[in-house]
Amino acid sequence: MILDSLVIRTGDVKKLAEFYGDLGANFSYQEHTAIAEITEGSGSEYLASLKICPLAGGQAEADKHLRLGFYIFDFEEKISVLKGKSVVFLAEPAQTDYGYKAVVVDPDGREVELYRAWM
Repeated sequence: MILDSLVIRTGDVKKLAEFYGDLGANFSYQEHTAIAEITEGSGSEYLASLKICPLAGGQAEADKHLRLGFYIFDFEEKISVLKGKSVVFLAEPAQTDYGYKAVVVDPDGREVELYRAWM
């Protein structure tokens, strides 16, 4: 199995992109014209790779029940950046049965597991 896309909807695309960018995600802004034809016709901006999109029509808020997990390169450096931005930590970095990990909350309230990459 190969994952084609993971779409995260948000009310603030730029803020969420900054958060995941701080973790090492790389984005390129693209125009999604198929959505434009269905909505108001001007196109909806989305971020490629990990796709961060505006809330869907009729969606009042982001889904806070989705939990994400990532292996992070430069783990200590990224943790330091997040702490400097006052990101909420549900679990401080520590060794677990599943690896060295921390759990943080993204700007929309989703729990995000961060594992130290071993490569």
